[in-house]
Amino acid sequence: MTVKSKRLLVIYYNYDPPGKMRLAIQHHLRGLEQGASPHRIVYHNAYTAPYWELDEQLESPPPAVRQTEFDAVILHNSFLCLRWTGWHFYKLKRRFDWIRQINVPKIAIPQDEGDHAGLLDEWLLEWGVQAVLTVHH
Repeated sequence: MTVKSKRLLVIYYNYDPPGKMRLAIQHHLRGLEQGASPHRIVYHNAYTAPYWELDEQLESPPPAVRQTEFDAVILHNSFLCLRWTGWHFYKLKRRFDWIRQINVPKIAIPQDEGDHAGLLDEWLLEWGVQAVLTVHH
């Protein structure tokens, strides 16, 4: 069976400088590149500054996102971990509202889903996430 190549947007959050990302995170992010059918993947690091320094100003989608029509958006666990930032979470969720507004299927890959589970559930529901890859039932 042949799988059609997809255009994917992967949203992650990593404060490490380029070339210094933890190897485990690199491998997890790049896992989608290993399929039989190569996908066209745009990776977007949502990190611009320490989260406690960011305000609630809405962020615009980066040019690579504005110029591409995607088949799906994947929310990586490093981005979904923003739910652990306390009250900062609400300003971050507002700041990244452009992700919610992308009208394609969204897939979440959370980690430690049981931690702040209610907050995660509300977030994914509000953003219209259609699939959650989880180890929980």
